[in-house]
Amino acid sequence: MRPNNLKELFPERYALRLASSKTVEEIFELVRDAVKEMVGVVRSGLDLGLVELEDVEGKAPVALHPLHCNYIVINRRAVDLVKEEAPELLRALLFHSLLYEYLQTIGLVAEPEVKGRVLEFSLPLFGEEHPVTMMAKDLSQVLPGMTYSRRMALPKGTEVSPVEELDLSPA
Repeated sequence: MRPNNLKELFPERYALRLASSKTVEEIFELVRDAVKEMVGVVRSGLDLGLVELEDVEGKAPVALHPLHCNYIVINRRAVDLVKEEAPELLRALLFHSLLYEYLQTIGLVAEPEVKGRVLEFSLPLFGEEHPVTMMAKDLSQVLPGMTYSRRMALPKGTEVSPVEELDLSPA
């Protein structure tokens, strides 16, 4: 990881930017900034979409980077569940999930290593007690109904909606 004096001078800047994010695009931009700051890598040409994903073992996958695609999709059902049960965690969950998927798109880590790398990023950016870091430690402890997706192609006929349709305000 690259040293950065900004983290020492203004350690809460990521938490403040996340809390003030009004759109998913702003959260995704924060993810890109974090990865660029931490390892100096940027992935361009990547878009976001919104889909309905099937549950995995009774849990809702939050996001997915489909194989052979230039986008990350967010599961509308997972977002709706969090908005109903714990709306204060929605932005943290989106950041956490988008970081998880974004790291895979840049080829930085293999699938089994992703969780560990997400925690390596989250701790210095958000601190020990922030929900993003708590999710990186154990998503199931923070939001038991959520899970990570498995790398796969989107099922044929899956309709991808614009992410602009996603409302971050409480339900």
